[in-house]
Amino acid sequence: MLCIIFSLSALYSIRGQNSHFSADIKHTVSGKPADWKSITHAKYRVVFFMLPYCPMCKSYVQDMNKIASQYKADSIYFVAIVSQKTVQKDELDDFLDNNPIKIPIYTDHSMKITRHYKIDTAPTVAVINDYHEVLYYGSIDNRLEDLGKKRTVITQYYLTDVLQALMNNEPILTPKTKPIGCLVED
Repeated sequence: MLCIIFSLSALYSIRGQNSHFSADIKHTVSGKPADWKSITHAKYRVVFFMLPYCPMCKSYVQDMNKIASQYKADSIYFVAIVSQKTVQKDELDDFLDNNPIKIPIYTDHSMKITRHYKIDTAPTVAVINDYHEVLYYGSIDNRLEDLGKKRTVITQYYLTDVLQALMNNEPILTPKTKPIGCLVED
């Protein structure tokens, strides 16, 4: 079920530590409350930072859905964050109508989360543990060589490799890659 959250502002606590995710959630489009229990109880959080007007973000929606479905477990929580101060409801609705995302989506109007994780490009994915440490930061895979230039064959599946390592209690071999995409403006 898709939840679109329109405001994030106050900090909440996980394991007695301040989280950098905000919890002043007013409502979802469907009128249901945000599932903060799932977020706070997950051992890992996979956070996709996106922009609704970015073609590169749109090109990764199916991959996001597939990865989230494949690694859906009680210990991993998937979420997308729209890193944009002023996103219009009709713009977001249009994006979601044409790119159905099957994980919760939050908007970061205050840019607190985006700034904290130093997100300057979308799409960017971060894998964060329950102590708020970033275990992986960067691209989902190596599909994009440069702006407007896609590979014909994807050879590196960074996010999948990280999630597989976590599930197998193995070290993460590539903790950071350079995201390629649209500029996130603060």
